[in-house]
Amino acid sequence: MTDRGRATKLASACRVVVCCAAASSPGAALAQDAAPAPAPQAPAALLDVPASAPQSAPQSAPQALAPLSLSLEEALRRALERNLDLAIDAANLEARRARAGGAWGAFDPTYSLRAALLDREQEAPSSLTGADVLEENTQTFQGSLGLPLQTGGRFDVSFNTENQETNSQFSLAEVATTDVVRVAYTQPLLRGAWRGYATSEQRLAELEFAQAREHRAVLRADIALSVRRAYWDLVAAREQVAVAELALRLAGEQVQQNQRRLDVGVGTEVDVLQARTTLAQREEQLLSARTAVANAEDALRALVLGRAQGEAWQQSLAAWNAPLDPTTPLYDPAAQPTPPVDEVLASALGQRAELAEQRLLIEAAEVRLSRAVSELRPALDAALSATSVGFDGDPGEAFDKSIGFDFPALEASLTLSGPLRNRTARGNERAGRAELRAALLGYDKAELAILTEVRNAVRELAHQAEAVAAAEKSVELARRQLEAEQARYAQGLSTTFQLLDFQQQLAAALGSRTNALAGYARAQAQLARARGA
Repeated sequence: MTDRGRATKLASACRVVVCCAAASSPGAALAQDAAPAPAPQAPAALLDVPASAPQSAPQSAPQALAPLSLSLEEALRRALERNLDLAIDAANLEARRARAGGAWGAFDPTYSLRAALLDREQEAPSSLTGADVLEENTQTFQGSLGLPLQTGGRFDVSFNTENQETNSQFSLAEVATTDVVRVAYTQPLLRGAWRGYATSEQRLAELEFAQAREHRAVLRADIALSVRRAYWDLVAAREQVAVAELALRLAGEQVQQNQRRLDVGVGTEVDVLQARTTLAQREEQLLSARTAVANAEDALRALVLGRAQGEAWQQSLAAWNAPLDPTTPLYDPAAQPTPPVDEVLASALGQRAELAEQRLLIEAAEVRLSRAVSELRPALDAALSATSVGFDGDPGEAFDKSIGFDFPALEASLTLSGPLRNRTARGNERAGRAELRAALLGYDKAELAILTEVRNAVRELAHQAEAVAAAEKSVELARRQLEAEQARYAQGLSTTFQLLDFQQQLAAALGSRTNALAGYARAQAQLARARGA
């Protein structure tokens, strides 16, 4: 039998016992003719009669909005689609993705173009100038193309052309063109050499993006846990309203019974006052329970409704005004055995995004350390270049000579450089090793935290399952106590105070059972979070 069925059967039995006790008391025939005062209706969750859901807030519109039926799966889907924290994180993740892709722009080819015109007259400082007033008109064009490589090297190709007109008598031609073509390649051999160093910044950007992606998985898991907790809080709050309504109904029936006994002369005014006092107290408890439902609804709305980009405020407000109707029932612990710790731990170590994020932090620390170790070395750069110069009065001939390498100049060089003490690099290397050690310790700490979380989650689930079983026993015993006390009261062997106390014990037992079932559902949610599901 389900929890809801058990509660319905229990409430019906209590109502029958109260009515039977009233009918068996002296003057019952007269009491049946009396017009009873209207009693509050018990909810459908505990009584076998229809009942409306409690209203979370007064509606300003003349017609109340239809309740929003929401299963746990639907609540999770809505939260993961519309939660504002996830929407903000998605935008930040997209920014990191763009930066990671843009970092590879460091290896894009580069170009440079320059055109210049120089018209100059200069008084001759000596007879070697070739004219009393040296006149020159020079047109210059320079172009270069560079290609950075992922080995740390660089290709450079450049072409310079200069067309000069001069009146110097020492010039070979009045108008001459000089073209220069140069091809060069430079490759670091020690500091900053090869792919590991050259692409380290890009790798760090990619790791940062991967960390943000794992952090998003952690955020999704946390939000899913919050949604599950808020959902079960709402279910439990609504069940507590049902318990409070049952307690109110029992108190109302007791008021009617005591009033009938007073009317036929077998009761006292004190009995009626005691019952009415209890009725007023339970009305207050019902109001508090309904307020708790409204608060729980808002907590769940904040997680699952969200607000779409560009959505009108009035549209969002309308969604918040609609009452929520959770349709997923509380779990039955008997149908779901507690899993062993080792099984849950193995799943957590393989699936938890926190560990994946820590592994990425370790990898990033290793990249930074490798970069720092490279910077400890002196710079040793190998360079190869080939240059060709073409000179002629005919621009076409000058270009052909240069591009054909008719007069080449080849050069190979090694350049060694670096600071004498290199304290900055040494400090960075020591810092890199410390950061790597901290990242490794952080991973160990995360593993221990997950181990503790898993053990606590499994233990709490087992505890809550036992708490539900104990609460079921308490409800059964409280019911039997109330039935016995009602029989004693019918025979005049008990007092109104004692009977009302047993009614309160039954209501408290029902409330404890609801809390235990809700606690078990929350423990299931925490176990799923610990597992990394």
